[in-house]
Amino acid sequence: MLLKLCCVILLIIQRDTESTRVIGECRTVVQGEDVDLSCRLIETTEDLEQITWQKSTAEETQNHNFMLINPNGVTTFLASNGLSGRVQFIGNPSENLGSIRITAVRLLDEGTFKCIFSVFPSGTYTTEIPLTVLVPPVVSVTVDVPPVTGENEVVLATCVAAGAKPQA
Repeated sequence: MLLKLCCVILLIIQRDTESTRVIGECRTVVQGEDVDLSCRLIETTEDLEQITWQKSTAEETQNHNFMLINPNGVTTFLASNGLSGRVQFIGNPSENLGSIRITAVRLLDEGTFKCIFSVFPSGTYTTEIPLTVLVPPVVSVTVDVPPVTGENEVVLATCVAAGAKPQA
């Protein structure tokens, strides 16, 4: 009898959590700008225990926790991952919104961010949010000044992209 009761309870929990998921999206940002990384837990009425943010990069493939958010919105920073002082929680735990903002994005911020919602009783739900950082091209300007031979001389300016060869 106890075994049957346990099976029924597990089936109810499984049915209720099948559509529960965390949604987020890939982001691309230009270096120096701010970016919002949005994540939201949907299709659940379970109690939120915690939201955890992690980051990994191509060089450091292991996920590292850098921020915890309690159900009351209190945030705890665990490790900077180079994000110290530039990350703020902009979500709302009561709406299962766990979004963060990174200000003055750096090239080293590029990587995969994980947003993890821990709920009771079913456990954790996760989404990965890849962040791509674009670096604007460096353009240098050179000015060619011809020798002065008369009053109506023209100064020519040439723009050369970094790494390109000027045309003769």
